[in-house]
Amino acid sequence: LVERCVGAPARLGDLLEHAADAGGGLDLADLVRRVPEGVEIPGLRDKLAGLLRARRHDVAIWQATRDVAKGDAFRAQERYLLLRNRGILCEPPHEFDDEGNIIVRPKERYY
Repeated sequence: LVERCVGAPARLGDLLEHAADAGGGLDLADLVRRVPEGVEIPGLRDKLAGLLRARRHDVAIWQATRDVAKGDAFRAQERYLLLRNRGILCEPPHEFDDEGNIIVRPKERYY
């Protein structure tokens, strides 16, 4: 598809516009490198501006999801530490050994 579009400037402009709308399906740097020197593409400035806006938008979304994932990981770690630092549930002492010391037996956790 890219090889066909390189030969026709109007199609190349449409391909750039589609790349801006569709997202990361095409390697734009490779596409720009394939364009022969001296080829005039109608409306290139507007298409490249739209492409850059779309890329900035994609990067902003990626950064926002990265920040949310960091926050989720932090909250999960806090929860893990909270559960880890809990005490062990023991029944009240009711048994004594031969010397009169209290025997405490740990029970299973209830959570």
